[in-house]
Parts: sequence; C-alpha cells; structure tokens
Amino acid sequence: MIIDGQQVEAASGETFTVINPATNEALATFAKGGPEDVDRAVDAARRAMEGKWGRLRPADRPRLLYRLAAAMAGPAAALARLETLNVGKAISSTYAEVYSAIEELEFFAGLARAAGEAFPLAGSLQVMTQRDPVGVCALIVPWNYPIMLTGWKLAPALAAGNAVVVKPASATPITALMLAELALEVGFPPGVINVVTGPGSTVGDALVTHPGVAKIS
Repeated sequence: MIIDGQQVEAASGETFTVINPATNEALATFAKGGPEDVDRAVDAARRAMEGKWGRLRPADRPRLLYRLAAAMAGPAAALARLETLNVGKAISSTYAEVYSAIEELEFFAGLARAAGEAFPLAGSLQVMTQRDPVGVCALIVPWNYPIMLTGWKLAPALAAGNAVVVKPASATPITALMLAELALEVGFPPGVINVVTGPGSTVGDALVTHPGVAKIS
C-alpha cells in the first residue's frame, strides 16, 4: 500500500499473494488492507488538499500530469510486461493499454488549462464561473484493464485538483502501485495519490461508504 507517500503495511499486519493467472505462480505479496487503512488514506488525501496540493496553482497541475505521462512512457515496455504477468493478457494488448493511460493523462493535462468563464449581463453586471475540486475521490479499479483504467480515473480527478484513494482489484494491484510511485518521483506531493490494496468486501466497502469521500469513480 502507499499512504501519504510511503509504502506501508496493513494496520492488521495481514498480507495476500498475487499470482500469474497463466502459470499459477506467485508474483508478489501485498498488504491486505482494511477499514483502518482506508481511514489513514482518506485522511492523507484530505491533508494533501488542505496543504501543498491544495495551494498549488491550477496552471501547475498540467505540468505534473505531463511529467507523469512522460515517466510512464520511458518504461512503457516494462509496465506492459508487468501487466501481462499480472493479468495474463498478450503483450500487444497490455502495451496498447499502457499508452492509452498515457494519452489520457496528456489529454486531461491539456484540458486542465481551461479556466472559468465570465458572461456579461445587463449593464456592468457579469456572471462568473469558477471550477473547484470536489474533494477526496475514491477510484475503484477492476481487474481486467488495471493500468489503463487507473490512468483513466486518475487523470480527470488530478487535473481538477482532487486527491485520490485508489482501490485496485485484489488480483491485479501491481501497476496501480507503480503509477503512485512514479507520481511521487515526478513531484506530486505525498497524499495526493494513495493506494489501498485488499479485498473489495472490506477495503472497497469501507472506501465507498467513507464520510470523507466526496466522489466515487
């Protein structure tokens, strides 16, 4: 798990093993999160929005998204191989999915440059619109397109200035954790992207019912 910019163990100390579905061989062991870990992650995301991330100029968010896209493009082949090991797909499919995530980050980096609008009314009156983040977002990622859907969900949430808690599928958590690590390396503040691994019946339920979560994707 990654909470507040740190790799952490589950509060319970429990772990689970992820396998390669093509061979049934063990790939890695991950922290088996629970409600207490969800609390920690949501709190970290809220603090990020109240702190450095929330104070960041909207014009600076696209730069970080472009950096993350570039950081993914460098090791794209390695990310695709990991996705193949974790999901059991052909490398041609996972390579395309990596680049789909990259393109989504770049698209929303460009879209994030859009500002509010002003509309003239009668006389000297004007109506102004202002775009504000909604708060902490819970991103639930299914097993079948992990890196692509993590990117698709991350990009608009981050472009709008939200902080997130990602809950990857228990069977395929590897690339979501790698994206969170890359985000830290390119300058995203700790707590902006948190990843809680574990079963949907505990982690997922705790996340989507958490009072500190403003939006669920």
